[in-house]
Amino acid sequence: MVMTSTGLVSGCLDTVGLDDSDSPAYERWLQTDHDGIEFRYVDWESVRSLEDVDTDFEAAMANANVNDSRLMEASSLVFEWSLGGLYSLASGTSMGLVGTGLEGVVYTAGGEEDGTIEYGDDFMSVEVEIRSFESTVDELLMVDHAMIITGEIDVSEVGERITEGPNNAFGVKFEYERTDDIGDYECYEVVENDHPLTSPHELLAVSEEAIIGSRFISADTRDAVREPIDTIVESDGTAIDGELESLLETAGHGDIVVGGYDHTESQTTESTDNQYGEGRVEEETGFVTSLELEDSAVTNGAFAATFGDLDDETEATLESELDTPDGNVDIDIDDGRATASVVWDEPVLE
Repeated sequence: MVMTSTGLVSGCLDTVGLDDSDSPAYERWLQTDHDGIEFRYVDWESVRSLEDVDTDFEAAMANANVNDSRLMEASSLVFEWSLGGLYSLASGTSMGLVGTGLEGVVYTAGGEEDGTIEYGDDFMSVEVEIRSFESTVDELLMVDHAMIITGEIDVSEVGERITEGPNNAFGVKFEYERTDDIGDYECYEVVENDHPLTSPHELLAVSEEAIIGSRFISADTRDAVREPIDTIVESDGTAIDGELESLLETAGHGDIVVGGYDHTESQTTESTDNQYGEGRVEEETGFVTSLELEDSAVTNGAFAATFGDLDDETEATLESELDTPDGNVDIDIDDGRATASVVWDEPVLE
């Protein structure tokens, strides 16, 4: 059921997570010094406990196909884009970790059991041994080409794993060497990679608060590889564009968040069209959509977007895509900006 208005009802929106106050803490990792930005964020410490997510997230981590009927049958754009972004984040993070020696850090952080993960697809796959870590993981992000894993990182432990050599002739382990520092981050750069399965993060930066990987496959120089990490490490979070910051303040406070923003306003953000969720509203110049975890279940969602040209037809399409028959939706569309809050009747994830 949809309720459309020209003004948001603050009491209702406070309940479902739309919030026009402070920006989320992960904003510090987002930089928009170039034309646009795409990002995916998950509060891994909270979301990893959801049984509905576990199997398909693990499949995405192994770069396998995700056959999640919830995505195929999603009636709400908020749910489809957010959950699709979660799986896209899992796939991107896992393939960024293959060959680094850190493959198990997301699953085995905190001393959990060792094991194996089979990476790849129907054409090529490889079984990779993963070992437990004492480092702990709180959050996962993909920001454009950068992978960010935050938590309490044992720098010595992670550094030793990265610089280890292959443990057998068939293992996937890229050769890294310790180079210099960027701020408080120790840097490790790829020496050689000729494995056909994947291209590695050319540079890994490690500190006590995060592991950052830069995956510029087509970069011609090491400077181009280092640029995103330099920007992130030196950031104090003040480089965020005002319009993107407003979107984050409105809809970015969830535990699973997907967003994109285009400075130029001449093309749409690409985050709405990925392997797990095809974009159906194409005129937005920026958007943020999120799901919020409460009492070990997801019943709330939020959405905010800006548009360069929001005509009647696009507005009608947007209202239809944001609506859901399984809950209540509040939508506000005014002056090129759309916001929505969703409260589902039953948990959509638990």
